[in-house]
Amino acid sequence: MLLPCEDNFLRNITIDRPSHRVGRWDFLPKDIEMGMAIVIEAEIDFQRVLELLKREVEMRFDFTPLAAYRSIDRYNVGRVDTINLGTFLRA
Repeated sequence: MLLPCEDNFLRNITIDRPSHRVGRWDFLPKDIEMGMAIVIEAEIDFQRVLELLKREVEMRFDFTPLAAYRSIDRYNVGRVDTINLGTFLRA
């Protein structure tokens, strides 16, 4: 599976659909093949951008998991609750 699916209904429909045997010399229709190629290329581009962003964040001198946690836990209560998270997201 290329793209994760958060919708359980769609996931179950996909899993439950019957599969068909494809012979060695069978081909997909051109429009389906092109659509799949577009989705795969988009997924690869997304992964490249994600890796670049990860490297960029890791290169910052102030990035640590603890610093990220402390930026959310502004009131130093030792946990992330709805108040801390709401304040962080509004900021």
